[in-house]
Amino acid sequence: MNLTTIEKITAELNLVEIDFELIDDQIHIPLPYNFDTLVIEIWQDGEDSISLLNGDFHTHGDIEAREYGLPSREKGILHLVESIFNGKFKLAKRVNALGKIENKILDSFSLALLDEGHDYEFVSEVSLKC
Repeated sequence: MNLTTIEKITAELNLVEIDFELIDDQIHIPLPYNFDTLVIEIWQDGEDSISLLNGDFHTHGDIEAREYGLPSREKGILHLVESIFNGKFKLAKRVNALGKIENKILDSFSLALLDEGHDYEFVSEVSLKC
């Protein structure tokens, strides 16, 4: 049986017991503390896009796989999701100059680039799952 990318990702999410909802051709994953929803979209050509429904975050499975030495985009996506739920990646928010709340996911690379006087508020520092 030849599984689609969405089927591979949802099977992996089920294995690690992370809740999600399929909406059209997208996987919606509610993030802890009602922070936001992670949206994974798979296009017809096999490419993907990962973003926050209401936030300032965007990446792709192949980028995540390449950064962490993983064999496939599906494993890159799963690593991203697990890293959010186990606390390796931080959920952060801030209010921008226009008064709008910006949600962001910060990995270790992004955290290292933050200035000491940054204005992000981290939603949680505790490990949640995985």
